[in-house]
Amino acid sequence: AINGGVKLSTVAGAIHAYPTLAEISKKAAGSFYAEKLFSDRTKKILRFLFDLKGRACTPEGNAGG
Repeated sequence: AINGGVKLSTVAGAIHAYPTLAEISKKAAGSFYAEKLFSDRTKKILRFLFDLKGRACTPEGNAGG
């Protein structure tokens, strides 16, 4: 699939005659994306964005109160 240029989302969303094949595809796609979703870089970006939201939602402009 990778050499043929098929997207991982296409492979994960495919309907197979045997449920085990579908589960294998989902696990493969999940393993691939998990490395990116739970990386330190992603965590830092999310922490930064949520910190900005916290400061923007308080009247004083800071999350502490």
